[in-house]
Amino acid sequence: MSYSDQKSKIRSERVCQLWRRHSLTVVPWPSLDFTVDKKISSSEVEAAVKRRGGSVESIVLRQCSGVQDSTVRAIARHCARIESLDLAACEKISDEALESISTCRRLTRCNLDSCTGLSTEGVLKNLGKIKGLESLSMRGCDKVDAKLIVPHLLESCTGLSELRIAGMKGMREAMEHVAAVTRPDAERKRRSVTLDTVGMKTLPRRIDIHCGICNEKLFAGVSSYTCAERSQRQIEFELYTNETPLPGRLKPSAVRLGFGGGPPGSSSSSSPEQQQQQHRDTMFNCPRNCHGLRWLVDAGSGLIPVYNFRYAIALGNKLAICADSKDGSPVGISEGNNEIRCIYCGKPAQEHEEFEDTPMGYLCDDCSLIAW
Repeated sequence: MSYSDQKSKIRSERVCQLWRRHSLTVVPWPSLDFTVDKKISSSEVEAAVKRRGGSVESIVLRQCSGVQDSTVRAIARHCARIESLDLAACEKISDEALESISTCRRLTRCNLDSCTGLSTEGVLKNLGKIKGLESLSMRGCDKVDAKLIVPHLLESCTGLSELRIAGMKGMREAMEHVAAVTRPDAERKRRSVTLDTVGMKTLPRRIDIHCGICNEKLFAGVSSYTCAERSQRQIEFELYTNETPLPGRLKPSAVRLGFGGGPPGSSSSSSPEQQQQQHRDTMFNCPRNCHGLRWLVDAGSGLIPVYNFRYAIALGNKLAICADSKDGSPVGISEGNNEIRCIYCGKPAQEHEEFEDTPMGYLCDDCSLIAW
């Protein structure tokens, strides 16, 4: 029976008293994974957690269409030792389920991706009560406002270090808040937070960032970073961090800007030489300057939005690449992000008639007129 899948184990308990007794006392069940039967009913799940709840530490109900608020209530009541709960794409659950989850005091990881019945109010009222929460994923919860829940959760759950909020509204303000709490501050210890707003495959605890051409390591062991959607076509995604690069690994880019050197609306009182010096101090490549007139790392040039972080890094093919510091496995987004945005105003291409490809990236028709 130890070789049986989850569905077979549940059904074996119904054969006879001997099989039931053997299943309950001999076969260890530290986790319950119901994804082998995504049409499993709520009553079957509730019956299983009632029998097994005392020893269960992990439950996976991803895409199980029968899961309801009553299912989550049964889990909270009978699984006192639960540490990981995956309810991704369980569309029938509501804020009532969050109220039940808030009583799981040992919970450290919770996946609520695509649970579209959840609201901002429900998250604010309940999830902050789980003081030991370390990882929370709520990608695709379009009724939840990131700019409200992220500050609340980071303040209430002091161990929370991983947040996935792709597809929510208010992500810009959420990123700016994460930038504030992860900056070194004399009055408090810097906090490590990993934020995903674009849909990453994995979020390693620590990553290394290399040049995608010469493979020179630029950043090592970065533990606090934010992944966001790209602003230029050639970029896969952009990464923001407040952590310091390796000494001597960033070289000023050779870029020469031909429109005065400043973003639209910026002051032009400084001389071209002063503006060029500012760009040399804020636009960087690898030591070999593999990217010529483009730059990999922006440290506040005003041409690229940095959302109050110290550094913005362009990730993609032959740009910068990042990998897990532990095993060297590459880090990338789950699905290609093909949306092109203006590097100045940030508006997507479908809101403008024309886009112009410049050495810095794409400019919409409005910003192009101001810049040139």
